[in-house]
Amino acid sequence: MIPQKNNEFNILVVDDDPDLLLITVRILKQEHYIVTAATTGQECLQAVRLKKPDLLLLDVMLPDISGNVVCQTIKSDPALSAIYILLLSGMKIESDNISEGLESGADGYLIKPLKPRELLARVDAAFRTIRAEKTLAQNRDMLVNLARMVPGVIYQYRLYPDGRSAFPYSSPGMNDIYEVTPEEVREDATAVFGRLHPEDYDNVAKLIQESAITLQTFYCEFRVILPRQGLRWRWSQAQPERMEDGGTLWHGVILDVTRRKLAEEALKEALVKAESGNRLKTAFMNNISHEIRTPLNGILGFSQLIIEPNLSDDEKQQFFTHIKNSSNRLINTITSYVDISLIASGNLDVNHKPIDMVILLHQLYEQFQTLCSVKNLILHLNIPETVKKIIFYSDYELCHKVLSNLLDNAIKFTSKGEITFGYTIKPGLLEFFVKDTGIGISKDAQHRIFESFVQEEVSHSRGFDGSGLGLSITQGILQLLGGGIRVESEKGRGSTFFFHIPYADAENEMATPESKEITAPFQKTPVVLIAEDDESNRFYLESILTKLAIKVILVTNGKEAVNQCRAHPEISLILMDLKMPVMDGFEATGAIRSFWKYIPIIAITAFAMSDDKKRALDAGCDDYLPKPVNREDLIEKLKRYGLAV
Repeated sequence: MIPQKNNEFNILVVDDDPDLLLITVRILKQEHYIVTAATTGQECLQAVRLKKPDLLLLDVMLPDISGNVVCQTIKSDPALSAIYILLLSGMKIESDNISEGLESGADGYLIKPLKPRELLARVDAAFRTIRAEKTLAQNRDMLVNLARMVPGVIYQYRLYPDGRSAFPYSSPGMNDIYEVTPEEVREDATAVFGRLHPEDYDNVAKLIQESAITLQTFYCEFRVILPRQGLRWRWSQAQPERMEDGGTLWHGVILDVTRRKLAEEALKEALVKAESGNRLKTAFMNNISHEIRTPLNGILGFSQLIIEPNLSDDEKQQFFTHIKNSSNRLINTITSYVDISLIASGNLDVNHKPIDMVILLHQLYEQFQTLCSVKNLILHLNIPETVKKIIFYSDYELCHKVLSNLLDNAIKFTSKGEITFGYTIKPGLLEFFVKDTGIGISKDAQHRIFESFVQEEVSHSRGFDGSGLGLSITQGILQLLGGGIRVESEKGRGSTFFFHIPYADAENEMATPESKEITAPFQKTPVVLIAEDDESNRFYLESILTKLAIKVILVTNGKEAVNQCRAHPEISLILMDLKMPVMDGFEATGAIRSFWKYIPIIAITAFAMSDDKKRALDAGCDDYLPKPVNREDLIEKLKRYGLAV
């Protein structure tokens, strides 16, 4: 059986002496080596290129080409340089031929005549060396491949006694980690340290020095600034050892941890937002509980008191005033929560129309003049003298809400003095202002007051009611209108809020925000159809109408409303709730309009959003009243359609 260790190797024997060549080949074949023979240098080179032997026994003295030249030729060829070459010579090592051959790259020599035992021993030693080098090369290739797969760089870092530093070895990942090649830093590490973030440089240098002194493992996380990648995070760990010259050599790895750091920062930000969200949730619950229960307490409490016997008219009027004020506060609170929800969800629609600035401001002045007089405050309306009329495109209801919120805040936080509001014209925009002489806002709190549920004074002992949503709603609305808001204030000396919206002249398309005006003669025997599924609301509306001598027909859903309209052509007007079972008010209005085009229909609904009025009018309604319906507002609508005087 052929020994495995010999069968795996090929040997080429080159000698111009036929007898010596024959003997050498015979000895090797007896040991089951695979042997090829050649007698000249040219034959040797041809056989080497063809067979690529593992071992070459090469005679120095050949008839055509010197064995030394053959050796040099083979060793200079990268494809053949790994061949192990033993020179054969009849002369000792001291000879020039042997010395020249070794200098040409030969791995050893044998002196002729060859003794079988010595020949085999040297051949066996050569193959052990070849096997070890192959294993070493395989391991080296494996390590190189592993190093290429590591998402970072494997390195040796050398710190010399004179302070110089270098990376004697670094894997190809050096180019990704620092954007420098291993060759660039093999003798000098300056390029690497030039990539360190300025704020981290001193800390990295300090940790290197500490590790060099204590020979403790080097750990460090730091930032680098790279030409292509920009700011990145790196993590390194390395084990030091003392060198004979007193310097230190570290064996370590550097990894790219940017994704982890970004994830950590994102997690921290998420935790902050979660904590903020929890605080917001708590604030929401506290505010909604306080701002709903407080007016409800007034409504329920005074509702019980007002029915007690033996009350004077003044007491009844006083109790009624408290009920009305508490109801208005509750409505405002609910409206604020709905508004902020619509803004946050992106469902607040904007309806641009031409608006008369002067009319808008005078309406607000009349609305808030009464509130100011209650607190003995002076209200000023400041309109530029040179401007008699200005028309601009925007959403009337949203502009009205913004100014109302700011005026309401000014009155709330001002106990004495005056409030001034108005506007100025600037290139491409209108800038409004609301100025008060109230408590003012500290510098530290000014950046927070536009957040939801925030007032400067957040303790339970604060002396102002309100949900804390007004300024947040105002800012959200202005963003939808393409504007912005800012505040100038000093604690104890009042505040001025400025906000701006885009300005485009709309003189030629003036339209009022009110419902369309209708002039109708008074009807002596009016009949009103009330389509309302809620019993309390039906009774409330019926009570108002019957006291006005108006006949009432009651239905509880849209389908009944359509049927009653077909059966009673004497109906003068319809009060249509939009949300009802069986058939809603939108569908019922459309069905009625298919056979009765001119019957007045007033939408009465709890859908009190800014776009609900438009939806109702688009469905075929003539007018709109949001719930809760104010008695005076309802009577005013009835007058418009000739049903009241």
